[in-house]
Amino acid sequence: MAIIAALAVLSSAVFAESVPRSLDDSGIIIMKVGSKTMTVNGSIVEVDPGRDTAPIVLDNRTLIPARALIEAMGGTVGWEASAQKITIEANAHSVTMWLGSTGFVADGIDKTMDVAPTVINDRTLVPVRFMAENIGCDVKWIGATSEIIITYGQVDSSLHNYSEYNALVLDGFLMGGNKGNSLLSQEELFDLLKGNEAYKVYINGKSAGIEYGEKIPEGGEYGFSGNSIDLSVNIDPETDYYAGFSGQGELIFANPDKLLRDRELYKEEVDRLATEKGYGNAHLEIIDLFSIDLDNDGVNEVVVNASNIEAYYSGETDVFVTMLYVGLVKDDNVENLVINEYFFTPEYDSDGTNLTWCQYFRNEILGFCDLTGDGSYKILVRSYAVDLVLYQVHELRDGKMQALMYNGAGA
Repeated sequence: MAIIAALAVLSSAVFAESVPRSLDDSGIIIMKVGSKTMTVNGSIVEVDPGRDTAPIVLDNRTLIPARALIEAMGGTVGWEASAQKITIEANAHSVTMWLGSTGFVADGIDKTMDVAPTVINDRTLVPVRFMAENIGCDVKWIGATSEIIITYGQVDSSLHNYSEYNALVLDGFLMGGNKGNSLLSQEELFDLLKGNEAYKVYINGKSAGIEYGEKIPEGGEYGFSGNSIDLSVNIDPETDYYAGFSGQGELIFANPDKLLRDRELYKEEVDRLATEKGYGNAHLEIIDLFSIDLDNDGVNEVVVNASNIEAYYSGETDVFVTMLYVGLVKDDNVENLVINEYFFTPEYDSDGTNLTWCQYFRNEILGFCDLTGDGSYKILVRSYAVDLVLYQVHELRDGKMQALMYNGAGA
């Protein structure tokens, strides 16, 4: 956090002049939430002369007046009232947004943002990161001072300070990385990272900009917590997750087919597997069922997540079962490759306390991500139990499931 803190205490003028640039084709704009003024290449000007407009925070996203930013960097903003359409042209890029819509078009490509443009006091406000990064700008958020620093024009890629080790973070936990063909565990990688690297952030598989990460070593006041990276990303852990990636290129997230028509078929399969383990009365239900080509061989696998947590809570069964596996098609036969499975018959002490510490263990498939750019997709998994959360990255390689990375926290 030392670099970020240093940026925060520098005056806007000094910071603007400290970056080599040509005033003809690049520059720096600094805006602040709630402030009616902004700094454009060292000069303080009104954001919206005579209108008292200022950047705001809405749903954890910073929105700014579109026209103020774009015209300050020499671009143009068009408005089509009948279609409620905003057209932005700047830095040889084109972005089209619509009021009230999270869909937008950047250089002809359909994209999605998580907060829609809105009108406040007759001024159109747009999410700064989604707009600026899609017209070739670099955006930094300084949390200590609520400042947004936008570098436009000839952006120096060294400003991003990406790691050479392709570091992966899930919900703040450092998972691991690689250099060349060498896989690095989170313990190995933590020692190699310098700290304050830039991370491309993805919330639920969608790009959410760039953040800088502070290293936090393993430990914890109430129990164990693995090495982590503080990216200051705010999400609802009940419904969302985020990934951070510091390295070359982008993470690519798949949109696998959710299988609905085959749920009963796979329910019969998980019941058969549970029966083979001696848990035929488990009352399993399918939680997730996806079809996706994990190993880029042209044939889709089926990823199955099943649990009997509802039946266990309701008292229909006195055993607890959770299963996560991949159905691999080989020579027209389906081979079940287990990622993890747990079968518990709870034990109780004399006062009725359940002694099975992980009695409520459950898996959640967060997503499927191409980490290496080779077209294969890794499975991102978050697992819970009493006083435990565990993040895992699994891959299908040479017909076998392998655990690549893991990290988490627990008592």
